[in-house]
Amino acid sequence: MCLSCSDERKDIIYHFDYTPLPDDLKFFDIVLDPKIDIKTFSFEDDKLSNIDFFLFLIGDEENQILLYKQLASINIYKKNSGIFVRKADNEFTRVNDDFLRIVPGFEMFKINEELYILDLKFLERKFKIYDVIRSAAVKEIKKINEYGIVQNAESLNNLLKDTSFARKLSRISEHSPVLGKVSNNAIISFTKNYPSLKNTFKYTDDNSQIILTTQKSMMTFIKLLNDDFLSSELTRNHYDSIAKDVLKEEQNHNGDNIQDVF
Repeated sequence: MCLSCSDERKDIIYHFDYTPLPDDLKFFDIVLDPKIDIKTFSFEDDKLSNIDFFLFLIGDEENQILLYKQLASINIYKKNSGIFVRKADNEFTRVNDDFLRIVPGFEMFKINEELYILDLKFLERKFKIYDVIRSAAVKEIKKINEYGIVQNAESLNNLLKDTSFARKLSRISEHSPVLGKVSNNAIISFTKNYPSLKNTFKYTDDNSQIILTTQKSMMTFIKLLNDDFLSSELTRNHYDSIAKDVLKEEQNHNGDNIQDVF
């Protein structure tokens, strides 16, 4: 799943689809560039406490994958912080040097020039990706304004400090099944008739535009553009569905239409 269209589903690998890559993530390109000479770690000049993360490069000259593994300070054990022993033949012997523990798993990897994220919260906490996301979100607000569905689209800028909100907004024109694809009149009519949306928005006197007056209305508007408000044709129940897959119709061997997820 692309990072810019991420939802609340868990256990997802995110494709980092923002450009340009933030400066503090460009070390991936540096490591993979054979023209750049990288200093080798040396116990004579460096300390274990200097290590921030590991990069594991796997592959050959044509196919490579680069794994990022964060090293937490809790996994660095200094020799003067306790008594550490290890097995030596049939007895214990004391460990007289600092040592570290590498736990299973990793947070990111790069393959075929593309960066993928396994731990989104770590990415947002560790690296300065907010500026990239916010810049993209500001451009999207201008596009929303151009479509004319909202009278005061600039008010969305007030919530850009919320990284999650900014991320959902940052590529809305590209991923939204609503914006630019459904008429403004149809959108406004939907907001006035869908049970959970009634009384959420205010409108211009001629009912041609939505006016965003509260934080709730702004958050709901983005959900509206993501088509999160659904109705079951079977039960007639209404749902707020954040995670959803589009269905397509196919024919079985009898020629009947069947639906499949893609």
